[in-house]
Formats: sequence, C-alpha cells, structure tokens
Amino acid sequence: LLKAKKENKPIYVDFFTDWCGPCKMMDKQFFPNSTVGALLNNNFVAYHIDAEKGEGVELAKKYQITGYPSSVFLTYEGIEFNRMVGFPGIERGIAEIKKAETIYYKTASKKMEELDNEFQKGERSFEFVSNYFKRKMATGGDLNEIKDIYLTSLKEFEKLNPATLKLLLASPVKIKSNLYDFLSNQIRKDALKLPIETQTAMNLGIEMGVLNATMSNDYDLLLETNKASSSVNNFLIQYLKQRNISESEISAMNETTNATNTERTLDFFEKTNRFKSLDSLINIKTNELAKDRVNLKQKDDQYFADYLAKSSTVPADQRNTEYFKNFENQQKQFYSKQYSEKYLSYAKHYLVFKKDKNAISKAIKLINESIKLNESDSKLRALSEAYLIQGDKKKAMIAINKAIELNPESLELQLFQLKIEE
Repeated sequence: LLKAKKENKPIYVDFFTDWCGPCKMMDKQFFPNSTVGALLNNNFVAYHIDAEKGEGVELAKKYQITGYPSSVFLTYEGIEFNRMVGFPGIERGIAEIKKAETIYYKTASKKMEELDNEFQKGERSFEFVSNYFKRKMATGGDLNEIKDIYLTSLKEFEKLNPATLKLLLASPVKIKSNLYDFLSNQIRKDALKLPIETQTAMNLGIEMGVLNATMSNDYDLLLETNKASSSVNNFLIQYLKQRNISESEISAMNETTNATNTERTLDFFEKTNRFKSLDSLINIKTNELAKDRVNLKQKDDQYFADYLAKSSTVPADQRNTEYFKNFENQQKQFYSKQYSEKYLSYAKHYLVFKKDKNAISKAIKLINESIKLNESDSKLRALSEAYLIQGDKKKAMIAINKAIELNPESLELQLFQLKIEE
C-alpha cells in the first residue's frame, strides 16, 4: 500500500489457489503475455497471492473472494474499485485492466471532496457513481441522500436494471427515503415480477429503521418501521395467494410479522430503559395469548390438516408408520411451540431488569407458562437462571436438574449446575 501511495498507482491483486485449473492458465498464458506484463508492471503495483496460505487467507476473507482466480483492483487505501473473476482470455483481460486504470484515474484516485463536487455538478455515469458509492461507504459516509439524488436522475427502466439495483442496495435502505418509497411502489404494482433485490431492500430498510430508532430514542420512527414491516408482509401474502397459499399459512405469516414487530418494540423499550412501557406491552400481549390458547389445539390440528392436504411427498400407505406419527405430533404442535416461545421471549425481557423483584417474578411466571406448552432444556435453563437471580437456589437446582435429564450431554447445563452449587 505504501509503495502504491508513493508512486500514485492502483494495486492489482491476483488471488489464486494450488488446485485451481484456471489459475494455472493465468500463469501459463495470461501473465507471460507481453502486453499484459507491460500494463501490470508499468501502471500497477501487482501482487500474486495464494488465498489459502499466509496473509492470503485473511485478505481473501476481507475482500470476500469466493471464486478463483480473482483479480481485484484496489486504491492505495485498500478500497476495491474493480474486479475480474475467472480466466478472461488475453483480449478481454487486457480490456479489463485498461478499464480499471481508467476508473482509477477518473474516480478512485481522487480525493473525496473532488468526487463530492463532481457528483453535485451532475456526474451520473454508472462507473463513476459505482466507485463514488464504494468510496463513500469505505470512509463511513452517509449514502442515503446521494442515493435518492441518483435515483431521481434515472429513467424508469434504468431504476430496475439489476446492476443499478445491486448498486443501490449495497448499503441499507433508509425508511422514509425516496428509494424506499420507490421499492414499496414496485411491490404494489406487481409483486410477481418483482426482483428479489427489492424484497432484500425492504428488509434492509426495516433493519436500518430499527437501528436509527434505537440510537435516536425515536419512538415515532420505530412505529414507522413496524408499519413498513407489516406492509412488506401484506404484499408478500398477495404474491403467495396467487400460488394457492392456505388460510392457515397466511395466519402463520401474519402472526410471525406481528411477533417480530412486538419484539422490535420490546427491544426498543429495553434498550431505552422504558420499563413501564415494556411491562404494559407484555401484559397486553400475554392477555392476547391467554384468549388465543382457548382454540390452540384446533389451530394446531388445522395447520397439520392443511399441510397434509397439500403434501404429495407422503403416500397414503405410509401415513400409519411410527415415523409419520411422530412427525404428525411435531407438526400438530406448530402454534403451541410458537406461543411457548413468545412467553419465553417476553420473560427474557423482564430478566434484563435483574434488580427489580417484580420483573423477576413476572419472568418466572411467564417461563412456567412457556414450559406448560412445550417443555425443553433451554426453557428449564432459563427458569433456573430466573430462580437464581431471585435468590432461590433450591428451585434453581430443581429446574437445572430437569434440564440435564432432557439433555444430559450438555456441558453448558452442567456448568450452570456447578454455578448454582457455589
């Protein structure tokens, strides 16, 4: 890197392995070519690195090398600005090297201030914007505003170009941005023709919205994030309805989305130390669970019936086997397991407030409800921990012993047992 900086040259790194056939073709045909040699030796600081030995292992991981050979072009800061994978042949390889050199002197070698000015003045070529975004991300710059500016400069058909989408989705999409609104509208228009990248963008946007809400202590932004999550789920259901999705499957999707939104909100309350709000929301949700549990067996049976009606993988003559009966029992606990996990999840939020006796008592009550629906060693381990926080070692030991009975091979459970005995 120091040599590249001193000489103001880009860096060329050839990642290879001993077992790679195309890598050997690069060594025998590509690098010995006089034009290739002159380009790399005169205009680049070139390296030949085994991706499975020495420093090559970490470098391959850093630059996410997944195919060999990989030719990666870097600035002297170590920022990638172009890549060539596989043996390209002499003609295409020379063209790629020349292209990388052009990109370097046009964008990659310039200071960020220069690139900012060029973008503000209207430079919108794909190669420029692509490398501008990469530099911006590498230096920790905020891409949301410039992505929105770039988006408005594109024609409608250009916005859905796979290369453009890949560029726009290289970093999380912000809730309440032009890009997020554009992706939302695309889902509304025609989910069946929607590129998978758009769904990815929506999810990234939701994740970033949660992060921003927590960092800024912004409850309104959290609500907006949950609303966006529900919208994604609704659009996805409309898509799946055209694939004959059952009502029970739709119900399961809705419940999963609602549970996710609830968890986000509880996480927010927990991280921003809003115990009263957290306690209030958990009370609402556990009351809802209590009402729903009246018809829980019916929901479990219906879920399995829907599965069986659609299944073509289990012949009728095999449905009386022991294996299938065990499978049926597992499937018929679909909602029971979900509800059990919800109780456990709510309890874990209470356990964060270790100094609050009321919170720990509520956690214990919820964990016991979880165990009634679906007992497991992990839930008994959580119960044991709650009792230990409460100061009741006797009950903590009873719970951990039951957990070990279910999973006698678990070293973690045995270590926790020793902790209780101290």
